[in-house]
Amino acid sequence: MLNISVAMESKKISEASKRDSSTLKSLTVLTALFFPATFIAALFALPNFTSTPFWLYWVITIPLTLVTFGSLAMWTLHRQRWIAKETTRMDPGLYSDSSDGNTHGGAERDLENGDHTAAALTITASPGKVAIGS
Repeated sequence: MLNISVAMESKKISEASKRDSSTLKSLTVLTALFFPATFIAALFALPNFTSTPFWLYWVITIPLTLVTFGSLAMWTLHRQRWIAKETTRMDPGLYSDSSDGNTHGGAERDLENGDHTAAALTITASPGKVAIGS
């Protein structure tokens, strides 16, 4: 019973962590959107740039914003691939079973193969999802 309560609390914590992560991702996107324009506006406010035409602001800001978003997207993709690679490297049996192609943990596999002496509680984890079963 203690294991079940610990697993349920762990699931609640992971769900809260996922919500927090989603919020931070939104803040990151908003920052990436407004930071280049703010930086260029502050730069153009310097006394050296007072006679700069306004159209030049947009010519510099739009490409800089696109480069910022592109860099953020490439970094996110690289990080997700690295996490997936590290996760499967640490426990390749957790995410795939070469015999049937299913994605589940070892204890669940034992139960499917008729070994009912396996753990009473199975926690299945995959990227973005945690499932608790018995």
